[in-house]
Amino acid sequence: MNATDAKRILDLSRQWQDTRCWLSAFHHADLCREYESKGFAIANVHPDLSRQKFERATQARQFVDARHAELCELENLLRDHAPKLFGLIPVEINFWNSPPTDFSPWLNAMRRIEAEILVLVHEFIENSEAAEKTPPVPAGTPSGEVVDVAGMIEKLSVLFGDSGGKMLHVINNSELSADQKLKAMERIDKPLMASIKSSVKLGKALNVSGQAVRDTDWWKDRKKRTQE
Repeated sequence: MNATDAKRILDLSRQWQDTRCWLSAFHHADLCREYESKGFAIANVHPDLSRQKFERATQARQFVDARHAELCELENLLRDHAPKLFGLIPVEINFWNSPPTDFSPWLNAMRRIEAEILVLVHEFIENSEAAEKTPPVPAGTPSGEVVDVAGMIEKLSVLFGDSGGKMLHVINNSELSADQKLKAMERIDKPLMASIKSSVKLGKALNVSGQAVRDTDWWKDRKKRTQE
């Protein structure tokens, strides 16, 4: 997965964590139907006004189509780069139908996508750092030109936004313990940390075992909070 695709996945998953984004799409579908109905009703009496209604209906329809296209784009990106995640995109989404009474399953799915992609990004950076420590391949060899890995890592930290960049900074701080890193990461983005339920996945992000995560005060405190 290249940096551009990873950033696009993160941008879309974060955008669709906002309930207002879903409500706006359903609202524009209603507007489209309303303008079309009014346009037909006055077509013979007020043709100019009717034409305006149809133009507004077209604008509303284009808005709905664009939102559908974004979700299809996110699904295709996940299918190509993170196939285990693309199934999280709900197949029943259709803004021309009535909205659900509870958006939380869709919002949680988007948060999980963001969390999983951030883990993949960190693994990529870890591999890049490991490659940086190996002797560079001279230019002109079959392996190709030498890559500026350090520059790539710096650019990635900027690309993944304020939250993602801060998370990566904490994760890569060798002076902090696993417990200190987890507490700092929760202060940066508490909803994101709450969405990651697996100690093994957190361990991968911190380069420690799942047991090491479960032994931290942060994990024990969170377990207590969820049981209360």
